[in-house]
Amino acid sequence: VGRIAAPAEGGGLTLAAGDALALAASAGVALPPGTRWLSLRAEDAAGGTSRLLSLPLAPAPAPTGRLHVLALGVDGFSDPRLPALRYAASDAARFAAALEQALTRPGAPPRYAGVSVTLIDPAEDPRRALPDKLAALGPLRPEDTLVLFVATHGLPGKDGRYYLAGPQTRIADLPGTALDLADLAAALAPIQARAFLFLDACHSGGTPGSNDAAFAGLQGAEARIAVIAASKGRQPSLEGAALGGGAFTSALIRALRDPSADSDGNGALELVELYAAVKADVVRATGGRQTPWIARSGFQGEVPLF
Repeated sequence: VGRIAAPAEGGGLTLAAGDALALAASAGVALPPGTRWLSLRAEDAAGGTSRLLSLPLAPAPAPTGRLHVLALGVDGFSDPRLPALRYAASDAARFAAALEQALTRPGAPPRYAGVSVTLIDPAEDPRRALPDKLAALGPLRPEDTLVLFVATHGLPGKDGRYYLAGPQTRIADLPGTALDLADLAAALAPIQARAFLFLDACHSGGTPGSNDAAFAGLQGAEARIAVIAASKGRQPSLEGAALGGGAFTSALIRALRDPSADSDGNGALELVELYAAVKADVVRATGGRQTPWIARSGFQGEVPLF
C-alpha cells in the first residue's frame, strides 16, 4: 500500500525486476521478511486500473518464515448412513509425507526456515481437534505459512451450510455433530500467516450435493487464505485403488514430485502452477467427472508455495 509520483502527462512508468526494492522504498512500503515478489497495480484518478504486474526480488532473500502442516483424514463413521472411506486417513499421511520430502530434498533451495508436520488422529472430533491444533501452533507471523489438509465426507446441510464429517457425525444432526466450514474459516481468519486449505471432501459414491456455499466465509475473509478443493458444484470427490487413493490427493502428490509442475522454471511452485497441474491430472484420471476448484482472498499476483 503506497503511492508513487506519476510521470509527466503523456509519459510512462517503466519497471524492471531490479526496480522492485527501490519501488517499494519510494512508496514507503515495508516488505515483510522473506518477501520474494512485489505485485502492483496502477490506478488513475478516475478509478481505472492497470493489469497486475508481479516483480521477483533478485536475488531471492533467505527464508525466515516457517511452514506448519496440519493433516486430517477420517475413514470410519458411526452413522450407518455415512459409508466408510478407504483412503482418507492414508491420503492425509501420504500428502504430509510427500510435502515434507519435497521441501527437504537434498540440493533444493530452502523455501522455509523450518517445517513442522502434525498428523491429527482420525478418531478425534474435527470440531475440537482442528481449532485445538491451530491454537497449539502459537502466534503465527506474517512470513509464516499454514497448510491445512482435510479428507472426509463433505455434507451440505438443510440449513444451507456445509459440514465436514467426523467419526461421530450424525446426518440427522449436522450442526451438532459435524464441523461447519464457516467455523473453520472463523478460526483461520485472525491468523497473520498465509493459509492454504486443501479439501478432499465432497459426497462419496456420487451422492448429489454442492460444496460451493462452503467457501463464502473464506472468500470474504480479510486474511490471506486460499482454498483448493477436490471438486466443484455437485461433483463427487472420487477415490479408489486405480486412482492410488483419492484422485485429488494423488494428483497433489504427483505435482509436488514432478519438476515440470514448475512451468516457468523459476524454482518455486506457485499457487496457480500447482492448481493447473492438479486440475489437469484429476480431470484426466476421472474422465471429467471431477474438476478441482480454487478460491483465494487477500492475495495479489504470484503466490509462491513450495
